[in-house]
Amino acid sequence: MADNMADAGTRMGEHGRAVREEIKDAAGEVRAAAGEAASRFSSVAGEYAGQAKQYAQRGYRFAVDKGKVAKDKTEDFIQEHPWYAVGIALGAGVLVGMLLRGRSNSD
Repeated sequence: MADNMADAGTRMGEHGRAVREEIKDAAGEVRAAAGEAASRFSSVAGEYAGQAKQYAQRGYRFAVDKGKVAKDKTEDFIQEHPWYAVGIALGAGVLVGMLLRGRSNSD
């Protein structure tokens, strides 16, 4: 009976070592898979970041171009119709003054 128990203990010890080795192997596979996933994620994120940067640059250039066109048209209008420009500026100033005065009276 003692021999049977010793054999069972030996087999259990061997089985325990085998299970530990399998766990180590599985953990290594999980680490490798996680590393690959992180690498793929980083690559895709970098790609999307590059695309977003390009879109932002295009939007910025578009806004700058439209702003220049608006500035040029405004300058042309002012040079062609200076009194209209003075009247518009005066009207805008009066309107802003009324809005500010009305706001300060309600406080």
